[in-house]
Amino acid sequence: MTYLVISDLHIPKRQPEIPKVLLEILNRVDGVLALGDFVNLDTVLLLQQSTRNFFAVHGNMDHYDVKDYLPDKKLILLSGLNIGLCHGWGSPVGIRKKILDSFDNKPQVVLYGHTHIPDKTVENGVLFLNPGYAMYGGTYGLLKIKNGDLNFEVYKIEY
Repeated sequence: MTYLVISDLHIPKRQPEIPKVLLEILNRVDGVLALGDFVNLDTVLLLQQSTRNFFAVHGNMDHYDVKDYLPDKKLILLSGLNIGLCHGWGSPVGIRKKILDSFDNKPQVVLYGHTHIPDKTVENGVLFLNPGYAMYGGTYGLLKIKNGDLNFEVYKIEY
């Protein structure tokens, strides 16, 4: 299974639309893991309608309709792995601990956004993955899970 992992689209405040490369990738992946700061609900609905499996949380910059539509965090089970989704908030200092502490049940993997900085770190026995920010000049991630093995790669979004 391969999932597109995105965060921090900031549409329409910082870019007018979803970068074309991400729309093209939607046809080749099994689903989308979206980590907030879409800003408007139209962006969420477009992504949700464009893929079979859509898992998402809202971010701190999302409009209220997005916050009403999506949770602030979510635990999902993918190929036997407990994966936590959370955007994040506040200073990037200590963000992984804050996010982990927000979950009642400890996930094996946490996908998060907010910092706009790609990350692949093990902390407190949990693998933390951040795809960066999904804008032109930014980055996105591809998460591949096969037989319980996980591979996460980050790619640049070219202009």
